[in-house]
Amino acid sequence: TSDGSYTKAIENFNIVLKNIDYKDNFFIGAVDSQDYTHNYLKMSNQLFERLDYAIKNKLCNTVITQDYII
Repeated sequence: TSDGSYTKAIENFNIVLKNIDYKDNFFIGAVDSQDYTHNYLKMSNQLFERLDYAIKNKLCNTVITQDYII
């Protein structure tokens, strides 16, 4: 997605997973690729850091984005 709409897209994805009675816990991290100016390694590392944070803090079935937890 573009122009910051990734937040709404990931919120919708989170709702879909919850509504289909997904049996396992899941962890979702999101970033805006425009913030990384073709530095995909940095973007990937940021995503893994957010997922690591979510797992360590047991924030399952929750989206971790740049600014806040959804």
